[in-house]
Amino acid sequence: MRKIIYLWTLLLFNISVMAQIHSENMWDIYFNEDFNGFDRGWGDDYLDKQQGNPSYQPIWRAYYHEYYPSGITLNLHQHHIFQRSQCIFNDGINYSDGIFRIAAKRIDNTTNTSAECGDYELPKWEGSGHDCDHDHHFLYFYSGAIETIEPFLYGYFEIRCKTPVHRGAFPAFWLWGNGRRYEEIDIFEYMWNITIPQNDHPSPELGYRHVFNTGMYFDVDAQGNRKLFAHKIVRFPETQPDMNQWHTFGMEWLPGRVVWYFDDEVVNEFYESENIPYGPMTLKANYSLDNWSLVHQWDSSAAPIAFEGDTMMIDYIRVYHLNTACDEDVVITNPLQLDTIQTMKHSLSFSPLNGSIIMPTTLNKTLRAETITMNGEMEIPAGTQLTLIAHPCPCWEEESRSNTIAKKNRQTKSPKP
Repeated sequence: MRKIIYLWTLLLFNISVMAQIHSENMWDIYFNEDFNGFDRGWGDDYLDKQQGNPSYQPIWRAYYHEYYPSGITLNLHQHHIFQRSQCIFNDGINYSDGIFRIAAKRIDNTTNTSAECGDYELPKWEGSGHDCDHDHHFLYFYSGAIETIEPFLYGYFEIRCKTPVHRGAFPAFWLWGNGRRYEEIDIFEYMWNITIPQNDHPSPELGYRHVFNTGMYFDVDAQGNRKLFAHKIVRFPETQPDMNQWHTFGMEWLPGRVVWYFDDEVVNEFYESENIPYGPMTLKANYSLDNWSLVHQWDSSAAPIAFEGDTMMIDYIRVYHLNTACDEDVVITNPLQLDTIQTMKHSLSFSPLNGSIIMPTTLNKTLRAETITMNGEMEIPAGTQLTLIAHPCPCWEEESRSNTIAKKNRQTKSPKP
């Protein structure tokens, strides 16, 4: 019995190190935005349109929906105005490379001139609730943000992108809910105040280029402040391409389980069920210019900068759903059964008929269930790759309203080199 417990503990230890979503066979692509096609743009309502196709169902909006304070700005620390003109589709005229661009630029290249109400666009439809922000007097940049119109509930979320890396740059890919609780999961953020390495800053002017931020917020405390969980600053080796080059950032969000990935490798994990968001959330990508992410408070010497062509470039955004059969209980008596398991189960029980199950060295399998038990011995030879993950089963019913997104594009696109 001691030997069985030891093997089981070792197997559980390997879960967090070895598991990769792309190596599992029970995830299906649910939403695939590759930004190909030359006939998409923005309407007056900031919703994406397909030219000449009145039946097209919009997927994105080019601003924050009913967010502080007008939908096109975030807060007084940030110094940009989100405009649809800065969210550039692959239009076949300006760009024909299948890349979606969120471009930032100074409103005035010679002075710190703040935009007035007449200098930027607001969504145009009756009762939109989007008004000019009279309280914000430091809007020095135009930039962009997109969010899905429909929310998601659980899944694996991934972006392949290049980001600006300089003073004031604040690109991000994240989920946000607008329910009764505050819910936010940051899949990645880059910001200036996390770029200072310990005692070896390579470039005081541009900051460290091999670092990003992960974490999430759930609910608020008695003072109304967001409660932060799983915060982690990820520093990756300088031998890898920096943040200004192509990388993938992913996050698995399930009940009782949030795991962050960078280029398909696990970089952060969180398993406190009571502090994990559980309401539908919209998916966002944005490029902000702000002084909250700077080392110092706002002043002329620490102002954000924006270069010519200062752009967050997005190759694709994808969402995967876990295939589930949460009412099924499976008893495994021999390793041949493993090939037939393609969905998450309610329970998995390893119960060998002869007292022991010998796994083949060619096995490469990930299994998920709410409970996993072992009744007998399991032999795992060198070369065997078996990952067992236990977590609550997700419920997809609340996402039925997102079917228009699911129908948008289910084809898989090969990443660009």
